[in-house]
Amino acid sequence: MPTFEYKARSKEGEVRSGVIEASSEEAALDLLQQKNLIILSINKYSGTGWLRMQLPLGGGVTTKDVVIFSRQLAPLFEARIPVVQSLHTLITDIILPGMNGHQLASTLAKSHPNLKVLFMSGYTNEMVFRNVMKPGVAFLQKPFNPSDLCRKLEEIITA
Repeated sequence: MPTFEYKARSKEGEVRSGVIEASSEEAALDLLQQKNLIILSINKYSGTGWLRMQLPLGGGVTTKDVVIFSRQLAPLFEARIPVVQSLHTLITDIILPGMNGHQLASTLAKSHPNLKVLFMSGYTNEMVFRNVMKPGVAFLQKPFNPSDLCRKLEEIITA
């Protein structure tokens, strides 16, 4: 059975590397994804050397960007929400550097009119909630657990 060397990141952000035996590269990727790992690279021993296959990162996208994006999509996958729908959903904190979550949502809504938004915050003061506590605005108070996030996302997307 072929052997594959991998480098992956856990949901907690830890970089892990190791070796896995699988019938094919796809099977190896499936096994690693079942372990909730985000694959950064995978190498297959071909008998003549190591073939290194990495994520195609072009156009200024860094590995860190891919990892962050993957971690943000993970709760949507756990909620069994189709990827196409999940890409039409914004999960944002209310307080952001340079702008706030409402400004971000408004800007994105101009080009994505069907965008669904989930706001979150760890702050509890009135200023933060002024625009959030309106009918039809989805909000999740921090801290929350993954099941709360999945439940809220499912409510938003299926509404």
